[in-house]
Formats: sequence, structure tokens, C-alpha cells
Amino acid sequence: MTVQPNDPFSGPYLGNGVTVRFPRTFAIYEANDLVVTVDGAAVTTGFTVLTPEAAMGEVEFDTPPASGAEIYLIRRTSINQETDYSAQGAVAPEQVERDLDKAVLITQELARDLERSIKAPLGQTAPSIGDIPEGNYVVMGPDQELSDGGPNQMAQMQSLASQAASSASSAAVAVTAAQGEVAEAAAHVQAAEQVLNETQDVFSDAQVALEQTQAARDAAQGYAEDAQETTDGLKRSQNLGDILDVLLARQNLGLDFQFSGLRMGGKRLYQENFKHCVFLTRNQRQANDPDMKAVLEQFVNGRFAEEQWQILAKRS
Repeated sequence: MTVQPNDPFSGPYLGNGVTVRFPRTFAIYEANDLVVTVDGAAVTTGFTVLTPEAAMGEVEFDTPPASGAEIYLIRRTSINQETDYSAQGAVAPEQVERDLDKAVLITQELARDLERSIKAPLGQTAPSIGDIPEGNYVVMGPDQELSDGGPNQMAQMQSLASQAASSASSAAVAVTAAQGEVAEAAAHVQAAEQVLNETQDVFSDAQVALEQTQAARDAAQGYAEDAQETTDGLKRSQNLGDILDVLLARQNLGLDFQFSGLRMGGKRLYQENFKHCVFLTRNQRQANDPDMKAVLEQFVNGRFAEEQWQILAKRS
């Protein structure tokens, strides 16, 4: 027969408490070369190898394997060669082919096992691990030395792997939560930056308003100083004509005085009697009259009382 490059094992199959037949997907040299394991332990009885001569076949259990049981079908061809070829005898082609097939089967099995073995780099001697009892596992330490892990090593390793998986899951949850918190913090920072920008704009507007207020105050202060300087000059003046010029200028500019205690009637009185002040001053008839000069100075300073018009009336 020809030998196909198939894996020399089948499985794992899981028992369900009902199924008794499991397929063999590889060729075997003879029925005794098939090893059956259930949950890692080899069984030698309780099953039958069906059609061993066929390229594929089945294994039938007398009793269905328990539910969840792990089943493997493994080929382990005996490493021997029992055909004696005679130099002068006849050679049957079928026997030659069968012996060659057996050699290929053995080679496939060796390749299968070597792929799962611990290997040392080329040029180095493989480490010695001593005798490992069946069911135990080989453990490589931090110094890369191999040792017997004991019967409980696999359970411990599985427990550690489970703990690592749980820790990884918890870390993933923590990372997701942290990412959410980072996104929320970024939103708060963005909002704070917006508030800060708005505050800076308000501050800038307030600063401009303050500068404008300061400029207006400075201007008002300048106007007040100019007015005071003019008033002081008029007070020192001995010429009523200077005072008249100021009065005429204010009237031409549409400026008025705010007289404390002066009624509307008094304001009209001011407008009506202004001509008397102009007349008296222009003619210089009362230029040296101290009462007249005091009246005009109070008129300029905005402290002109209603009764003082009577003085103007008498002198006009």
C-alpha cells in the first residue's frame, strides 16, 4: 500500500456516555500497533480495532466512555524488521512494499514525537533531567535547568494560569474604567479652558472700560483745572469787560450754570436780565462798583442767587 502524510493519531474525542465508536484517520501496520488512551491513561482492553488492514477505520468500545472523557487513538508501530531476505531466494514484491511502508510509518511517528520534544541547539549537549515518573511533568527553572515537576505540578500551573487570566481580566476592566475617567477629565479640562478664555475676555473688556474711564476722568480733571484757572483769573481781574467776555462766550456756546436754589422763574430771570449785565459792563459805568463785581463773579462761579439780580436791576 502507499502511505499518506497523515498525522499518526486521532483525537481528542470527548465521550458523552452514549457513543462507543470513534474514527481512526490513519493507517496502521497491524491492530497491536494502535494505542488507545482515555483521560491520558492507556487502556489495553475493553475495545476492538475494526478493519485494521484498511487505510482508515474505527475503534469500538465495549462500554461508552463517560461524558467528558478525553479519548485519543495513537499509532505506535513496533520498531523491528522480521523479514529475512535470501540472496538466492525469491523476493515477493508485496512483502518488500509492506516492509517499506512500515519504515515510513515508524518515521512518521518519530517525527510526531520529535516535534513535541525538548531540543538543545546544534552543537550543545541536551540537558539531563533524570528519570521522570509516569504522570509527572518536566519543569524548566529560571536557570534553564530541567527537573521533575511532581504529580501536582500541572494542577499548580493551571491554577496559576487561571489566576493570571483573572488578573488580566481585572486589569482590562480597570483600563477601560481609567480610559473613561481620562475622557471625562479631558472634557472637564476643555470646559475649564473655555471658562478661562471667557473670563480673560471679560477681564480684557473690563480693562478697556477701566482705561476709558480713567481717560474720561483725566479729561474731566483737565477741564475742571482749566475752568478753575479761568475762574481764578477772573476773580483777580479788575476789568468787568473780561468777565463779560466769559459770559458772552458761554452764552454763544450754549452753556448754562446750575444755580443751587434758583427756581425756573429765576432761570428765566437770569436770561432776561443778562442784558443789564452786558449793558453795565460795556459802558463801564459801574466798573469799580464792588457790589457789581461780586455779583458778576458769583455769576461766573455758578453761585448766583435770585436776590442778587435785584442788584443788577437797580444799577441798570
